[in-house]
Amino acid sequence: MDEYIRRVLKKPIRLPDYKYIDNNGNEKIGKIGMHCFDERQIEMRISADGWSYEVLVGKDRLDNEFLFIQSMNIGCYITDLNAVWCNIDSMYYYTDLEPGNIYAIAYGLAHARHWIDAHNTRISTHSI
Repeated sequence: MDEYIRRVLKKPIRLPDYKYIDNNGNEKIGKIGMHCFDERQIEMRISADGWSYEVLVGKDRLDNEFLFIQSMNIGCYITDLNAVWCNIDSMYYYTDLEPGNIYAIAYGLAHARHWIDAHNTRISTHSI
């Protein structure tokens, strides 16, 4: 696999903090540590408001995108990493996550997508 496409990180890359609006309309700060990414999956730790989740985002064999939170053994299909409101709806419907966590994760996914687009031109925006 192309060295530029597959990035297995020895130390997680800490992305710049991101701001998001929680379910109560309050502005919060989230943090992301990117563990690895390639054209089919992204592994990261999303932290906000005193909690932290190991998140795997990927594509199944039919190219549907999914989100899986390893420590809670829950997951759901998502529309696109940039589709914040669609992903919020999907997580509300298919997971038992608290609303504040759902907002932080949805905005964190979009933030990770923007970072990957800005730093790796060989992974198209139509991949993960």
